[in-house]
Amino acid sequence: QGRGKVKLWLNEELALEAHGDDLSQVKPVHLELVKGYNKLKIEYESPEAGDAAMRLYWSSDEFPSEPIFPEMLMHDGRNESWRKGEQLREGRLLLAQNHCLKCHAAPEALAMGLAEPDACMPELNAAAPSLAGIGSRLSPAWIEHWMVNPRKLRNRTTMPQVMGHDDGVNLVPVADITAYLTTLRDDVAREAVEADDDLIDQGLTLFEDRGCIACHRFTPPEEEEEDYDRVSLHYAGQKFQPGALAEFLSDTRKHYPWSRMPKFELTKEETTALAAYIRSEAKGELEIFAVMKAPNPADGKDLFESRGCAACHSVDADAEPPAPTAKALATLDLEADLEAGCLSDSPPNTQPKFPLDEQRRASIAKFLKGDLKSLTRQTPAEFSRRQFDVIGCNACHSRDDTDADLPYVLLDFGELGHPPEPVPNITWAGEKLRADWTEKLFLGEIEYRPRPHFKIRMPAFPQRGKLLAEGISAEHGFGPKENPRPKFDKELADIGEKVAAMHTGLACHRCHAIGDKQATAPFEARSTNLSYATERLRYDFYHRWMRDPLRIDPETKMIKFAQDGQKTGLTNIYDGEAEKQFDAVWHYLEVLNDKERPKETE
Repeated sequence: QGRGKVKLWLNEELALEAHGDDLSQVKPVHLELVKGYNKLKIEYESPEAGDAAMRLYWSSDEFPSEPIFPEMLMHDGRNESWRKGEQLREGRLLLAQNHCLKCHAAPEALAMGLAEPDACMPELNAAAPSLAGIGSRLSPAWIEHWMVNPRKLRNRTTMPQVMGHDDGVNLVPVADITAYLTTLRDDVAREAVEADDDLIDQGLTLFEDRGCIACHRFTPPEEEEEDYDRVSLHYAGQKFQPGALAEFLSDTRKHYPWSRMPKFELTKEETTALAAYIRSEAKGELEIFAVMKAPNPADGKDLFESRGCAACHSVDADAEPPAPTAKALATLDLEADLEAGCLSDSPPNTQPKFPLDEQRRASIAKFLKGDLKSLTRQTPAEFSRRQFDVIGCNACHSRDDTDADLPYVLLDFGELGHPPEPVPNITWAGEKLRADWTEKLFLGEIEYRPRPHFKIRMPAFPQRGKLLAEGISAEHGFGPKENPRPKFDKELADIGEKVAAMHTGLACHRCHAIGDKQATAPFEARSTNLSYATERLRYDFYHRWMRDPLRIDPETKMIKFAQDGQKTGLTNIYDGEAEKQFDAVWHYLEVLNDKERPKETE
């Protein structure tokens, strides 16, 4: 399905060719797979105009048409072409994440393309944290240590060492810049709440039940005692001024819209309790550096600008960022810079030292040797693939053949013994969910919770929301507005209500809430509220799910109503024909979804 030109080979034999604006019109081919591995090769060519889209489906005597499961596909990681492509992708992302273009000017022809934010790589538009009001938010000791060695305070950061990186660091400039930054204050009233045991216990419960534990630990950053790559909060108590940690938790995007930390909807009581618990567990201690002279804020301001801090960090929301002052990309000597510049393992103390290993430095260098034109291209499917790792979706969600971390983290490190909730597997999210609904979910604009019985909550990613929604759909070959569905039929809806009925039908309400009516099944078997089903789901996926939910998600509690794939036990409606019954239920769900109910057919 899709549009463009496609050729498919199976085990070295050309099996299928198709082209045009509707690939689904091409007659399917019947093929026989060999036992074990089968080599699948696809060549795809985009149409001359419009979106490029291609989806591959299969069927057999045992199952109807469906996409091939990701778990059934693999590639040869030794393939040289694939390895080179992945290295270029890594270098491209690292160049954006480390804000290289803040200091190094791009070639003029490239700069013209980069001036169109909506058309270039989204991460290039990600500004570093704003330092406005930092003196009211962060402690001087933490600021000093952060400038000297960020990796000491946080095990996952793109912040380089900027004030020297050997044993002879001159601490006077560090103290001066810190003195300047502490003058940047705001007029926000922050309340420092005295924590008692009850408040700390409430915070612990939130830390585990809301999933914070999946991404964060309290052991020192340098300790690598686990396999989950969680961010250390060892120094969180030393980082924030009184009351500032709770304020940060209430709006994690205020000073850093592109933070990997998502936006949570927390009450004031919840942020206060979480802050109290984090402070009680964050045992790291820091001291102000001792210097021979009194720190000078005026000197610190000059150093802040001359050392390049201002290139990435603004102190005034209305100020224009300074022009790049380092060597332009076109004039870089990559071989020399790998030995002595900021891409080297030991750059001069006058240059930043980035937390990059040899592989990552080589990836950046390899990317810089190309024409860089890919920076002016924006591909949603690539963006969502990158961001899945960057923002840590796998902490809570399983995908493809990778399990979520949260259940294992709770088992290994949880103190309360609460079992993990069945957070949805997102392998099929792009095919399953409408892109317009997913966008609202990521933006934090959904006014209800699809699973209100869950303690854990889906956070928001406001800066990434639109592109994430488009990208996740594009990964499955769907455009952002692609969602074929039938017109609403009142007669079918009335029949569907009978099919779904509690005592005389399929008893959908047993596990699913409907509006304010709660499900009657035990907690572990409850699922989403049916009032929002057609607002969330694509019509085709709904049918695939209803036919055989366990085939899509082996861990689901949803039962297979038609054991033979053809008939349900409800023989008094449509003689038990499952497809017709499921379609009628869809129209009934449209009635429940008053928000987006289509007009009735005449």
